[in-house]
Amino acid sequence: MLLTVEKLTEQFFYGELKNSLLSYNNKTLSIQDEKLKGLRKDLSYPVIYKGDNKIEIIEFIELRGKSDYSIKDSVAKVKEIISKSEVGAGLNDHGVAFGLYDFNQGMISQGKKAINGAEIYIEEAKDQYYHLVIIAKNKDGYKTLSRILTQSASNQNNQEEKTDLTRPFLKLEELISYPSENLIVLSAYEDGRLDLGTSESNDKLEKIINWIGFDDFYLEVQDQSEISEQLNYRVESLAKQKNLKLVATNDYHYLNPEDREAMEVIQAIGLKKEKDKSWFLTGENRFFHTSEDGKRLNLPIEAIHNTIEIFNKVESYNLEVKENFNPRFEIPKEFKSEKEYFVTLTQKGLERRLPNGIPPQYQERLDYELSIIDQMGFNGYFLIVADFINYGKRNYSFYDDETVTRWKRFLSKSGYSPNPINFGPARGSCAGSLVAYALAITEIDPMKYGLLFERFLNPERVSMPDIDTDIPDKHRKEVIDYVKDFYNVDEQITESRVAGIAVFGTYKLKALLRALPSAFADKRSAIKLSEQLLDLVVGEPTLTEYLEQPEVQSLRESSLVVDKVLSIAPKLLDLVSNLSQHAAGYVIAPEAVTDFLPTYFVKGEQLTAYTHVEDNGLLKMDFLGLTACSVIQTALDSIREQTGKELTVSSILETATTDLNVFKTLASGGTKNLFQLGSDGMSNVITRCLADVFEEGAEEKAKTGDLFSRIIAGISIYRPGPMAFIDEFIDNALHPEKIKYVVPEMADLLRTSYGLLIYQESIMNLLQTVGGFTLGGADLARRAIGKKKFEELKALKKTFIFGDGDQIPGGVAKTGRTEKELEELWNDVEAFASYGFNKSHAAGYSLIAITEAWLFTYYPDFFAASDLNYVGGSQKIKERDNLAQMIAFYKKQNVKIMGVDVNVSGDSFIPNNGSVYFGLNKVSMVASAAPSIAHERKQNGQFTSLYNFLSRMQRNLDDINTDGINKSQIRSLILSGGFDSFGYTRKSLLMKLEELSGLAKSLKANESIVFDKISEKAFDAWISDDGEEMDFQELLSEEKRVTTFYTSGHPTDPFKAESKSVDGFVKIEDFNKAENDEFYLLGVISNFRKITTKKGDPMAFVTLEDDSDTTELVMFPETFRSYGRYLEKGLVVNIMVDLSFNNNRKTAKITSVKRADELSLKMEVDHLQVLLPNNKEKAFQTLNKIMELSFDPINKGAERVQLSYIFNGKEFFGTKNRSDLMIPFSLTFLNGLKDIVSKESVNLVWRGRMNRKDSNLDLDKIVENGDFNLVF
Repeated sequence: MLLTVEKLTEQFFYGELKNSLLSYNNKTLSIQDEKLKGLRKDLSYPVIYKGDNKIEIIEFIELRGKSDYSIKDSVAKVKEIISKSEVGAGLNDHGVAFGLYDFNQGMISQGKKAINGAEIYIEEAKDQYYHLVIIAKNKDGYKTLSRILTQSASNQNNQEEKTDLTRPFLKLEELISYPSENLIVLSAYEDGRLDLGTSESNDKLEKIINWIGFDDFYLEVQDQSEISEQLNYRVESLAKQKNLKLVATNDYHYLNPEDREAMEVIQAIGLKKEKDKSWFLTGENRFFHTSEDGKRLNLPIEAIHNTIEIFNKVESYNLEVKENFNPRFEIPKEFKSEKEYFVTLTQKGLERRLPNGIPPQYQERLDYELSIIDQMGFNGYFLIVADFINYGKRNYSFYDDETVTRWKRFLSKSGYSPNPINFGPARGSCAGSLVAYALAITEIDPMKYGLLFERFLNPERVSMPDIDTDIPDKHRKEVIDYVKDFYNVDEQITESRVAGIAVFGTYKLKALLRALPSAFADKRSAIKLSEQLLDLVVGEPTLTEYLEQPEVQSLRESSLVVDKVLSIAPKLLDLVSNLSQHAAGYVIAPEAVTDFLPTYFVKGEQLTAYTHVEDNGLLKMDFLGLTACSVIQTALDSIREQTGKELTVSSILETATTDLNVFKTLASGGTKNLFQLGSDGMSNVITRCLADVFEEGAEEKAKTGDLFSRIIAGISIYRPGPMAFIDEFIDNALHPEKIKYVVPEMADLLRTSYGLLIYQESIMNLLQTVGGFTLGGADLARRAIGKKKFEELKALKKTFIFGDGDQIPGGVAKTGRTEKELEELWNDVEAFASYGFNKSHAAGYSLIAITEAWLFTYYPDFFAASDLNYVGGSQKIKERDNLAQMIAFYKKQNVKIMGVDVNVSGDSFIPNNGSVYFGLNKVSMVASAAPSIAHERKQNGQFTSLYNFLSRMQRNLDDINTDGINKSQIRSLILSGGFDSFGYTRKSLLMKLEELSGLAKSLKANESIVFDKISEKAFDAWISDDGEEMDFQELLSEEKRVTTFYTSGHPTDPFKAESKSVDGFVKIEDFNKAENDEFYLLGVISNFRKITTKKGDPMAFVTLEDDSDTTELVMFPETFRSYGRYLEKGLVVNIMVDLSFNNNRKTAKITSVKRADELSLKMEVDHLQVLLPNNKEKAFQTLNKIMELSFDPINKGAERVQLSYIFNGKEFFGTKNRSDLMIPFSLTFLNGLKDIVSKESVNLVWRGRMNRKDSNLDLDKIVENGDFNLVF
């Protein structure tokens, strides 16, 4: 109701109304109105000022409902609930607290009250539950709720046999064991089943009331049309009988009445059924009710006003905390404090790093860092990180006996390998810490490379340190298991001090188009409709842009189902769609995680219920699985196994950053396989900036660290913004004597960035050295400059030049430079500050790259094998293409890549006698059998024959070889060449595939078969190999299909000799280095991508491959119209390419295409020229014979070229009866032509601006050899 009140001036406020007195902002106004008589005098009613001296008294609060965090059950988003609520609302999702943090913080940010709760499941029998709604009165109640939800999730997780009906649950006895004084319980209406009047329901009700108390228990009533009349009668009767309170609820699942259908659709998707065949929530009032809506409910007034009673019982509280709850680190008994242990470990660590003595500047830096870390309270944090990293590195000599014993005890009970784990050498700003280097957290000396501690920990800006840890993927679980083992003080999983972090996916455009059709059509039709809708997605459009596309609008008009799908899509966009685990993040708490926030379980892993863990004061650690670390780890493991050499990242880095040979590898283009250096652009930067490594003096540049500094700078500058300075950087790196500085002080500061302000640290140093800022203040200033706020920039500029009149002297006073000079320098600072890169981060990346480069330089086969194992090679097209490209790269780098051989190939790629053997797990369809094959060979020796292979694989079943081998795997091994060493042709084995498959099945069943009693010789005879092999192109095509690369040759091999004889022909390797010109390429189309221009014309990007390299070409619309039909993966083609450069941008434009298996070079042939006899009659007869041959049915379908004839010294292109003479250009025609004219009388005339010379065709040789080699 709206009441007019005098003297209200605020535009908006919340107040309380009690006993006719309105209280707000410490003011009290008396309200006199007859309408107040309906209100309860014992309650304080929330009041909203509406403007114009009008207020609204809130008489109903929506207490119960679900957000989209009740995944696929509700379409009410948390932000929308907050927005629609007037003074507050309740949220109680099904058994989870996923949305409560955002809900609570969003409410209090708007001055509203969050009524936090959950609808929990109480188990009656397996997968049978009744519900209760638990509401937290205050923050203590929220903690109790968190524990209740964690326990229920743990019960679900621990249930051995789960079904689709299994929910997070508690037994009633478990629930009532929790303290209840800070909780409120609602009966959950029909789902609570407490109104049934049975002895069982009465017993439950009595236990609940005895636990929670009469004052905080409410029986729900709802106005849901068909279900409510009878149910409300029973509830109201029970309330009178037991003297219980009623409360009005709606259990909202959507925001507004018109959203009903959207809820039905999302529930249908959740149930995996069509909407018309699904169960969904009944009742017409499942939308979010305002106070006015609530007053219109056909429910007792006391139930409506009891929503206000509950609202008043609940306090507002903030879930964000300002303090940090760092975990306790249990120090060894011989030390008295964390600080003592921390300082001792660090000092000893630096002594190990610098065995020849610690220089004074190092000790000074170490003492400074230790004091700052202690002052900020982070000693324990560093001990935690150092502990699990040094455990992983097996740095036993670094630590005390008690710690080492604890590490070894864990290794023993967990069964993990005792070999060291090679962590990433450094990530992020942590590389700037000397303490981290001393503790072996990082592998980079920050003093050597000018890295700043203040970029990592700034004493003038208190925030948690952030040390991200890069771990080889296969060892990530071990490190996490170790951390869990050390910090879990209770065997109960609910009491864990370590937990993963929940993250939530949402419905974006493509996900919606995949999901929505299933609600409107049967499975098959839904899949077809999804594909149809997804095909119309071009690029990354918004939903609005997608719906505006003409093709989409046309489809909507033609299909009622499509229109329904796309009409509902906007209401489902950005709804929560799934729960998963953060890829790297874990929290470590001082007590059980659930003491700080609710948790949940996914696949046995305990997770925080929401992502905002740091806002709750918890320490978040990122255990990042990095592929580059896995590549290094696998290479080092292989080297250890095959050579006995114990290499680690630490030992490699002792020399790698100053090893000239490593930089020669990089300068020679060997970067495609290296971390951060693999792109063509980055490779170009590195090779150019290292152009002097083959010159005199390069050894000294390597030793001084100059060459490694170029790698760090290259990684930093190859990004949007600073890329504009790449040429200047390269010139400065190669010619440092040319660099000019605005002020001399910059020379030393910018030495390792070659005169450019590309590092954040350079800007900080400049502000300190020239302007007199502290490094902490310089970091704050750098951040402020990057935000480009005018007033702040103006003030900072003044301070930089003139000082602040207090602690900062300013550049004029400190350096004696003029205001003009300093202004010029400040302009550079402003220009670079917004995209200056963290040098510590770049240095860490560079260490990984240089470690890989060192391995590739000295152990190329080991490194290549390891790298290829992590490139890809699954059935995903992109990964297989990447694998093919990397194999081509390694072959180009003179690494010998061998094909598949079941007697040599490993489960994965392996180095063997200087070569790399293709991994069985990368062969299509063979991945699941790969470990079995390698294991069987290792256990029982090489396979002596194909029969021996089949017999052993089918009969020697164990924990690894559980399934033997099947037909599709046999086929793939045949096609890959895996059985070639047994002496059979692939064709003969394919012809016997069905029989071989049957034999395999019989062997597996241990049936008595004839082959058990006959010799290998008889088996060979049964195969009946006549020595005839598959067609060469088919063999290669199948080989490529199952392995991603060619091992028995290359598809271009039959056409090479001919191609080489043509002017303008180049191999792709040389083409990629070429300048503007027109070129002739022979290659196989390995990939292509068609697109449509804005005008609607088709064009394509084509990847062409020969045995030297691959290249990217473009086929524009005008060429596509003529040659687009040739775009076929695996097709060998002759292509003419027009190569040009514009603003350093390369364009390789296709001008013509022909199949290579058609007559070679015909695309270059302008016409065929025949010399006729000078006698007119003989000439006429000869010409007639040629034309008769050309129209012979045997030549039907052959491609044709123009014929010209020379008679009496003149060339003619037609006759009186014919304007042009078109003849077949095929082997059949030429075979007949040699019987009509002599080979000396035939000449080819070439098309194109290259002006190739005429060529005589040796017809006898062509026909005899069946090829088209040209003799010039």
